[in-house]
Amino acid sequence: MKSPEVLRLLTSIATFGWFILLVIWVIGAMNSKPTRQRQPWRVILLRLVLPAVILSIAFSHFHISPLGQQQVPPSPAAMWAGFFLDISGIIFACSARFSLGSNWSGHITIKEDHSLIRRGPYKLVRHPIYSGLLAGGLGAALLHGYTHCYFAVAFAILAVWIKLRMEEQFLLQEFGEEYLLYRREVRALIPFLL
Repeated sequence: MKSPEVLRLLTSIATFGWFILLVIWVIGAMNSKPTRQRQPWRVILLRLVLPAVILSIAFSHFHISPLGQQQVPPSPAAMWAGFFLDISGIIFACSARFSLGSNWSGHITIKEDHSLIRRGPYKLVRHPIYSGLLAGGLGAALLHGYTHCYFAVAFAILAVWIKLRMEEQFLLQEFGEEYLLYRREVRALIPFLL
């Protein structure tokens, strides 16, 4: 198989992985506990705008130089590294989603009988869904190599950081000292670093 054929195959598999993640998210949303406390609507609106910007950048095909240029040519090494990072990120995010169970929500919320999850990927980082999604997004950018994909990843990092900070406040209010201890023991996004 030649490089363009391999790239198409890897891209198709990775796209299917994102589709599976979406299905898991939709099904999971139907099986969540009732919400006891929710973030304000203006925050929810902000959270919807940033992902919309990210997705529009990631899935658009800019023809404006230099955004439409491939900055990382799809060499075999870049394709495979991007593919494995993409798939690994998706698997990590899905594993974290399963670990949360019915505590999960797409919005920043506190559920009835909410519990602080410290098993599975939550032993490694406090926000493994975000870690997985960012790793998957970076992998997709490497796989495709287009400048606009890297812009999308940069916007995603900003969106995740904003949401993470708000979520930490909710969790600190709900779990107090227990969450402070967890925060001291486990990094937010990257084990041992960040």
